Amino acid sequence: MIEFKRRQLAGANCELSVVEMGDPAKPALLLLHGTHDHALGMLPAVANLLQDFHIFGLDLRGHGRSEKPGNYSIFAMVADLRAVINALELQELVLVAHSLSGHIAIRYAAAYPQQIMRLVLMDAMGPPRPQRELGGRQLAASLRRAVDSALDTRSRVRQLKDVAQAVDRFQRNNPDLDPEFSRLIAENAVEPHEDGGLRWCFDPAIDLIFQTYSEVETEQVASQVRCPVLLVGGELGLEFWRNLAPEVFNDEDWYEQEWQRRQALFSDVQRVVIAGAGHMLHYDQAAAVQRELAGFLLPTKLM
Repeated sequence: MIEFKRRQLAGANCELSVVEMGDPAKPALLLLHGTHDHALGMLPAVANLLQDFHIFGLDLRGHGRSEKPGNYSIFAMVADLRAVINALELQELVLVAHSLSGHIAIRYAAAYPQQIMRLVLMDAMGPPRPQRELGGRQLAASLRRAVDSALDTRSRVRQLKDVAQAVDRFQRNNPDLDPEFSRLIAENAVEPHEDGGLRWCFDPAIDLIFQTYSEVETEQVASQVRCPVLLVGGELGLEFWRNLAPEVFNDEDWYEQEWQRRQALFSDVQRVVIAGAGHMLHYDQAAAVQRELAGFLLPTKLM
């Protein structure tokens, strides 16, 4: 079992939880998870690097053991990250980000380029741009869905009987993940439900963050990232977006073109595609992800 310790730090008017593991004498590496996840959920991506890095994992606001203030904007998330890095007194570090956190990490690396030595983005730049511009009717429908979702968070708080059920459900949803990782992640992903039993420990209102930024903004600021970047995608990544909007995301060739276009946004970039992996690539093919991250991070002295 991987040993870690947890500390509480002040973010941008929000208390944040950070897990710490690895070798304190080694370079710093900070993990940033995606929505509905938590810091320990990123462990399968970096478990082979515990001897080589001093690893920190941040529970984003609204997730895990961090406070759930109801204020979820991309700017607040970037400010939280700044507060955590300052509190930990990290001068230079590696950022490893998944999904939503890619938008946070890119903004931070652009704003504070002297601090970020390398950046790993794991399926972390959002959906591909639609092949055609969305019309007013589609945009209005999207707005209605966002508003309805914001007004109906309670119905999305699933009740779990106990930890055993949480572990079982997590393992069934992620059958290719090592059972030891599944248990560790699931056990730390629950909190008491107000009606008894347990619930997953994220605020459903976190989904409102997607109304506070655009992928276009992320792409514009990506040109200011100066450190080497590794883009990690899954061979089956398009399936995630296709399930969300099959009428918009349904072209394999277009998806590949989008990857290439986004790769060109960075001045120093490598890209790898993990066979047999989808959006949750570190759950689907953990060993392959570990190998790619080690190959990118270990050959060069970072500090």
